[in-house]
Amino acid sequence: MTPTEIASAPVSMLVDRGRVVTAELARLQAELNQINAAVVRHACSVPDEHEPLIDGERDGRRWMAVGSLERVPVIFTADKIIASFADSSPKHKDLVQLIGAPRLPFFFAERRVWERREKDGKIFRRALSEMLPPDLAAAMVTATLARDKSGNPKSDIYPDWDAAEEVRG
Repeated sequence: MTPTEIASAPVSMLVDRGRVVTAELARLQAELNQINAAVVRHACSVPDEHEPLIDGERDGRRWMAVGSLERVPVIFTADKIIASFADSSPKHKDLVQLIGAPRLPFFFAERRVWERREKDGKIFRRALSEMLPPDLAAAMVTATLARDKSGNPKSDIYPDWDAAEEVRG
């Protein structure tokens, strides 16, 4: 429907069309999830083709998935910052000892758990570098890395569709 058609359509028609659009979006999202998983599987199978991630605020690697019209970077982050931790938990105590209780609320909101104020890890890192001395900011990044049960830093791997580049002949 065009914007003009939407503006003049009866509510019943809008509801019916909304249901069709919602179903199509769900179908397309499921398809995109499958495409992303397949692209990530392939990216993981060619580690020799990975290159350093070109991002001054994050460590990691990338692999360029090449289509007929675009090259889409598949991002392998090297680390993932924790989003929250329980109050009085060992992580809470470690962070208070590292930067002090007065500074912690600048980076995490106190609730029943401490939640990272910035949802984007890059913005969180930027805030650390702007508000803390370099050595303390680096220590805070290390201290806030999300870790698996073995203590290894968790990471994300995803195609970055917004960073796709045109394929040149």
